[in-house]
Amino acid sequence: MDSAVVVTGRCAAYTESTGKPCGNRAKHTRDSDGVKLCGVHFRTKLPAKTVAADAQPWLVYRLPAPYAGTRVSMVQKIRRRLSKDARDKELGADEGSIYMYQLAREHKQGIDMWKVGQTSRAADVRLAEWAESHKQEVVLCTEWHVLRGCKWLERLTHAYLDRVRVLRYEDGAQLHSFWYDDGKPVNQRTDTEQGRVDALHKHTEWFCAPRDEIEGIICSIIGAFGLARE
Repeated sequence: MDSAVVVTGRCAAYTESTGKPCGNRAKHTRDSDGVKLCGVHFRTKLPAKTVAADAQPWLVYRLPAPYAGTRVSMVQKIRRRLSKDARDKELGADEGSIYMYQLAREHKQGIDMWKVGQTSRAADVRLAEWAESHKQEVVLCTEWHVLRGCKWLERLTHAYLDRVRVLRYEDGAQLHSFWYDDGKPVNQRTDTEQGRVDALHKHTEWFCAPRDEIEGIICSIIGAFGLARE
């Protein structure tokens, strides 16, 4: 039984006559799936699938759901990136590679701290440049070759990983890591405020999560949109 709880936001239903999103002010949340609806669409008792695909487009492509607690603005960005308009515009001919790498010392220690990025060149060339520039030894862990949409894939992946994004402040050989979400240190013992203040560089494309979770997200997106290069 759906309750008539007053909410904010816009109605997620599609208008049957036009096939376009309703967009009217939402007044209720449907208990069965949490979808927000205006008064008219709430009363018509639309089937769950009528609006769930629009509100949660990752269901359509069988992608993982965003992490629980992901910022609303970032969930909206994921929806926009997955929209047909965005794909038609951004899934261009930019061939390249998505890569994951770690600092060598963190790799040896089994620390789940990953740099995720994209390059139009070979990933090992890009990593060698980074290692030389920052005087850090790195290990290439995974590389995906994609035929097109490399930049789109990176942006969508980063949006998915926003909840586990880490800002890393380089203070000599030490990288002090702080959660992007709340600014707290990842490791209370080694990641210090003084290290952040003294840092010469700030790195923004690092993520702290189990390797298989990150790889699963990237592989799902590549598979869903046929981006892999054989």
